[in-house]
Amino acid sequence: MSSDPIKPHHLLWLQAAVQASHRSPRVDNKNGAVIVDTRGTILSTDHNIPRFKDNFERRALYAAHPTWQKNAPCAEARAILAAQQKGLDLTHGTLVTLWHPCASVCLGPIQRAGIRTIIHLVCDKGTPLMPDVWPDLSARTRQDIRKGWKQSKKLVHRGTLTIMPIPVSSVAHLLSLPTHGGGHTHTAGCAHSSRL
Repeated sequence: MSSDPIKPHHLLWLQAAVQASHRSPRVDNKNGAVIVDTRGTILSTDHNIPRFKDNFERRALYAAHPTWQKNAPCAEARAILAAQQKGLDLTHGTLVTLWHPCASVCLGPIQRAGIRTIIHLVCDKGTPLMPDVWPDLSARTRQDIRKGWKQSKKLVHRGTLTIMPIPVSSVAHLLSLPTHGGGHTHTAGCAHSSRL
C-alpha cells in the first residue's frame, strides 16, 4: 500500500465520505463512497447503504457479477454509475471509501472507470482484510472477496493502482468518528494497515 503522507485534501475527501455515511437515521453499519477529481472536486457520492448481515452477501456478489450496473448494490459501484450517467470523466479520479471489501470486489468497474487511487479508513491494529474476518459470510462471498483482494495486490505491485490506508486514530479527532475496540469504527470497514 502507499506510504505517502496524509495531506489536507485527503482529509477533506475522507470527511466527505464520512458525512455521506451519516445521512441516515440508522447510524450503524453504513457504507459510504465519494469520487473526487485531481483538484479535489467531488464528482459523485453515494450514501445511506445499510450493511447488515442479511444483505451484505447479496451486495458483495452483485458487485462482482457482470450485471453489477443493473443492480449497483455497493456504494462504490453506485457512485461510479451515478457519475457515468451524468457523463462525468472519472479518469484518474480518486475513490474514497469506508468499506474496502466492497471496493475489492468492484475492482473491474473501478479500473474501467479510470480510477487509479483508493483511499479508505483502516483499523489501527491492522485487522486483515480477508474473508476469515467475517464468519457469517458464505463460501462464495469469501471466495469473491479473496479474489478481489489478491487482484488489488497485483494492481498495486504493477503500479496501476494506489491504495492509501488512513488509520482511524489519525483522523478521528477531525471527523468526530465514534470509535470502539481499539480503533474500530461503526462506519468504517477494517482493513490491513501495512504494505500489501
